[in-house]
Amino acid sequence: AAILLVGMAAPEASMGAKLPEPAWNKLPRWRGFNLLGLFYKGDWSEGGFKESDFQWSSELGFNFVRLPMDYRFWIKDGQRYTVIHTKEWNGSTAYVGAYRYFNETADTWDLIHADIKTNFPNISISRPARFAVHKDHLFMVDGTSKLMKWSGVGGYLAYVGIKKPTVPTVAVDTTVTSPMHDILRYAVTFVNHQGESQLGDKSVPITTLYNAVKLTNIPTAAAQYDVISRRIYRERASQSGRFFLIDEIPDNTTTSWYDQWGKDKESAEVETNEEPPEGASLILATEDTIVLSGIPSYPYRCFPCKAGKFESWSSLDSDDITEPMTAMSYWQGNYYLYSRNTVSAWKPGNSPSKIVDKNGCLYDTTLALDDNAQYWLSANGYVSFNGNLPEIISQPYIQDQLNTAMTYQPSLVKAVIHGNLLRVSIEPTNGQFKDHHVYNYDLRLRMWCG
Repeated sequence: AAILLVGMAAPEASMGAKLPEPAWNKLPRWRGFNLLGLFYKGDWSEGGFKESDFQWSSELGFNFVRLPMDYRFWIKDGQRYTVIHTKEWNGSTAYVGAYRYFNETADTWDLIHADIKTNFPNISISRPARFAVHKDHLFMVDGTSKLMKWSGVGGYLAYVGIKKPTVPTVAVDTTVTSPMHDILRYAVTFVNHQGESQLGDKSVPITTLYNAVKLTNIPTAAAQYDVISRRIYRERASQSGRFFLIDEIPDNTTTSWYDQWGKDKESAEVETNEEPPEGASLILATEDTIVLSGIPSYPYRCFPCKAGKFESWSSLDSDDITEPMTAMSYWQGNYYLYSRNTVSAWKPGNSPSKIVDKNGCLYDTTLALDDNAQYWLSANGYVSFNGNLPEIISQPYIQDQLNTAMTYQPSLVKAVIHGNLLRVSIEPTNGQFKDHHVYNYDLRLRMWCG
């Protein structure tokens, strides 16, 4: 990374005629050199700049200074992880990236894995996860398992949408009486710290003449779902498809239960909490929508999402979406769905429409957006898209470096917009890159500046 300082004040005799204003297609003649006070965080950079260096440079007639800087002077505790999201949780800001969060109150970095092991020992993350913040919760996908939700420091990490239970076995027990004379059906739900599953499969109708109904083979959930109880719902013939809660079993082990209850025991009607699709590797969240995309499945969406309840998931299949998604974004009121070759725009309630039929986004880590444009890495170079036509902005030297990085380890290429700069980062790797490289594209001048 580097900053260019031009047009420094100097004695009139040294400066001569005033320099013209720089433009993206024409630069004035600048003369100067590097100052290395922040060039390398190690033994030979001083960690800052001296005002006297700028003073004598100006007095000697120079009008240009380049300040190459090592980002490690600014990061906290030596952490090199990309910040993906910031969100207020429990009065502290959590910066989430690479499974880590930073708690400003504690002034420490911690692993989300630590919360997993403490509060949810049966969950595992097998691949690099993607994150989204939605309604004060952090949602995660890892490409293999279900959608996960984390409520912040000290909170539970849990799978969203527990797999619904199977059907219990029902039979009348003529040795036990009950006040019911009706045709009944039963279904079960799972409950964990996050919420309640979908209503399970319904039992066959059974007729009782003032005898209890015994449920056996009541389903239990796998340990990874951290189920703490199961709820029994019942439907009477007159209720026609409406199931009401009649009891809750406070464990995940009991497999038999008697229904000796009358109508007065019935309480809340079951609510819908649909199970999300599995295997998503990308996630995007806005105020009332969560979009998931899996490999090789096409995008799905949940709409609306209310207080942790996912009322319905619907497929987003489209003739314009013919390959797996590599990235997603929300920009200027539209959702954008990126594949390696195409980019499609989508508004809820409409079908996605293709806007770019080549030069799609290769990796989600290379996608960056500001109010004016989107930028992503395609097979042909970095693309700028302002809502009209895409434009390749890479210069040959920078593109050569990107091509090398993509060949050996694509995940090392990341991008972020910082002020007026698009900063493209290539992390070091043992094979090809020994040093960290950052390339800056000036969004105002529309040129690469080191």
